[in-house]
Amino acid sequence: MAKVARVVIIMELLGTGLWGAGRETFEADATTYRMFRLGADQRAPGLPVVPGSYLKGLLRTAAYKIAGLLINAGILVGIDPAAQGCWIGSTCGKCVVCRVFGSSGRHQSPLYVSPLYPVRREVLNRLKDALWHELDVDELLSRLDLLAEPNLTYLAHVRIDDRCGKAAEGGLFVIEGVEPTAVFLGEVKLYETFLPGDGLDLVRALRLILLSLAQLNYSFVGRRTRAKISVLKHELPPEAEQDDVCKEVLRDLEWRVQ
Repeated sequence: MAKVARVVIIMELLGTGLWGAGRETFEADATTYRMFRLGADQRAPGLPVVPGSYLKGLLRTAAYKIAGLLINAGILVGIDPAAQGCWIGSTCGKCVVCRVFGSSGRHQSPLYVSPLYPVRREVLNRLKDALWHELDVDELLSRLDLLAEPNLTYLAHVRIDDRCGKAAEGGLFVIEGVEPTAVFLGEVKLYETFLPGDGLDLVRALRLILLSLAQLNYSFVGRRTRAKISVLKHELPPEAEQDDVCKEVLRDLEWRVQ
């Protein structure tokens, strides 16, 4: 039976969450990405979410920064992306980051990242028990009793003309953001079946993902957006549960009732 590592993560906004989708509306020039809730009025605005592809990109960027250090420390096995000149938009398909996150024109990535859905803070304990038993993360859109309606804010900006240092003609624009303290929940899955081998087993790949996740606590997770990243629950194969690196990172990231 194929082995799958599953980790449910929580993103708690410490400041305004800015994930502009670039779709102009009456209120803003750049709006938050939205998805329609199942069973809700389809004429109403969709629910602000963080796209899974966006979160996967954040994790990949963090992985590029730490991969070489982890290889030198013996925590990872593989090719350093820096040695290949590998980066987002110019992937090499050979380095340890490409092996875990995928690369352009290559086989399916072993890593799946769901969207991050806004949930009510008071239901996190309930979700910790219910997820994977009563419902999966991607079923949250049908559970209006668990979802939150984040408050949105509109921030006005002025684009400056570099040639003269003054406001550009027509340079006023507005960005829609999610107000601080909102809580988002999503899931990361790692499939052993799609790992390419070459010494990169599920445990070592999971080390890279978890350590990249931890790095997001010290990085921007949006346009000047900071957040606290935690792990609500996880389900790992026995060898990953017993791995010292994975255990230490999961212990540090463990979500605790506040």
